[in-house]
Amino acid sequence: MRLAIATILATAVVAIAVVFWSGADKGGGVLSNPASVSLRLNGSYGSKYAGEIVAVRANIFERNGIDLELRESGQSIDPIASVVSGSDTFGVTNSISFLNARAAGQPIVAFAAGFLENSIVFYALEKSGIRAPQDFIGKRVGRRSSTDSAVLYDALLKNTGLSRSQIRESATETDLDALLNDRVDVVSGRIGLEGFLLRQKGVPYTVIRVSDYGIHVPDTVYFTTEKLVSDRPSLVQRVLQGILAGWAMTYADTAKSVPLIVAAGKNLTPEQVQFELAAQRDFVMPLGRRVAEFDEQQWKQLRAILTSARLMDGSVDLKRAINYDILKEAYRKPISFGN
Repeated sequence: MRLAIATILATAVVAIAVVFWSGADKGGGVLSNPASVSLRLNGSYGSKYAGEIVAVRANIFERNGIDLELRESGQSIDPIASVVSGSDTFGVTNSISFLNARAAGQPIVAFAAGFLENSIVFYALEKSGIRAPQDFIGKRVGRRSSTDSAVLYDALLKNTGLSRSQIRESATETDLDALLNDRVDVVSGRIGLEGFLLRQKGVPYTVIRVSDYGIHVPDTVYFTTEKLVSDRPSLVQRVLQGILAGWAMTYADTAKSVPLIVAAGKNLTPEQVQFELAAQRDFVMPLGRRVAEFDEQQWKQLRAILTSARLMDGSVDLKRAINYDILKEAYRKPISFGN
């Protein structure tokens, strides 16, 4: 049954994307008097933001009545602060930062996810024999304190009945260089990123995903202010429709989407982008799930994880922090382009 649902959803995504690419190839129509907005990313242009990049470069937002400026973030720019201050209309951030900010009183609302499964993974060299968290026992594992990877690492151990005392943790040997030079046995990273570097070096490796061990929390989420969701829900919906179209187009025809992503970023290669898109596909489009559609259980689990880590007291009101109606409407109503 689940496989049948997944097949139906995948077929629908491809069909929708074919329509979008067809319109993009023909130029499409642009609605008059588009609404001007900005979307602040949580980093530089790359495969992680493929949906947004493709939607912008294929003019999907313009054809849906939105003049959207996509903005990168440097180390000094926080998407949450930028949106709250009014410098940007929309933002992308990781779910942990979002929920912590919401718990701290920031008036922001998440309305969709980029990655439905968290893209933080753990890398080990194939020759180490490490295949699962249980293999961490007695091994050297890099753990950077006060990071999202540390939060999910601790949750992973808890879910698999392990204790940190059983593992030889290192707070300093946490990068790929340490793994390659046998100073550590396991390091955290992002799906696709370190994997591509290891592939370039011809080094066989193993990836351990937290989602394989009962941790199903979103990664990147799209958000805006409470006020905008309340005052202009149709604007938020149209922006989301463009994002959904962008992700559908990205995976429906990578021969077209990869060049758009490469052109947007710095020092990106087609081989790298192709590899990263393939690696992250199951995180963006998990089996049986619609693109961007997080659910209440994911947020409850994340809140419990952050409460256990003492990063919040657990009192954050998820009903006010998360909006599911925008996403439902974006899927329910078809996008109409042009006049």
